[in-house]
Amino acid sequence: MATRRTLLGALVACLVAPRLAFAQAARMASVVVLYAGESEDDEPATRSFFDEMRRLGWVEGTNITYERLEGRGERAYVEGLARSAAGRIPDLIYATTTSVALAVVKQTASIPVVFTSAADPVATGLVASLVRPGGNATGAFQGLQDAEQTRFELIREVYPGLKRFGLLLDRRSPDSSQQETTHQVAAHRVGLDLMTMKFTNFEAVAKIFGNLRRRIRLSRAAARSSRRRCATGSRSSGTARNGPRLAL
Repeated sequence: MATRRTLLGALVACLVAPRLAFAQAARMASVVVLYAGESEDDEPATRSFFDEMRRLGWVEGTNITYERLEGRGERAYVEGLARSAAGRIPDLIYATTTSVALAVVKQTASIPVVFTSAADPVATGLVASLVRPGGNATGAFQGLQDAEQTRFELIREVYPGLKRFGLLLDRRSPDSSQQETTHQVAAHRVGLDLMTMKFTNFEAVAKIFGNLRRRIRLSRAAARSSRRRCATGSRSSGTARNGPRLAL
């Protein structure tokens, strides 16, 4: 996993650096970084990007500034944030998710946009093609199928007795249906029953987890009750087969 994050960071940094080269000699380059949620939660996944930028000579506070904006997990707020980012006219906008990148490219056709994505950027409309992206957006992505298959195989190795797995998806994500299908196929191949839960705003996630905990408790209670009934039935059957014993 760490290797994959490092690779993504290196790929994106290689794309970013040439776009910022013109600003390095004259003034400090400016980059707006857009997170879908809270930066404290989202930044670890993008840390390799900043590490690679430093390795390439872009040192925050010396020749580049990063303005980090948080989407709070609210889609409407993210769209407003995209407008705000474009209005700042930075040298570059780094969109950390597909949904954020889509919001940004709707707001500007001139400011370079770099993204990292788990979704196919062609299918979602971010770029025209992988060979010739066109427009003002470019970035790196990893195909879902290979990644999810590997992930489920690792889960099976760590938890060999696992039977059911929960998947939480953003219903309004442009590739939501594709993600669900890909996860279902990958889970089926390793013998897992996938339970999909969808949300339309991040505020609903806590409620979904609350409902899930209740379902788990009810399921466990039902399983215990079933085992008790089976045990009682077995004892009754044994008594019937052997019949009553007479003391002589």
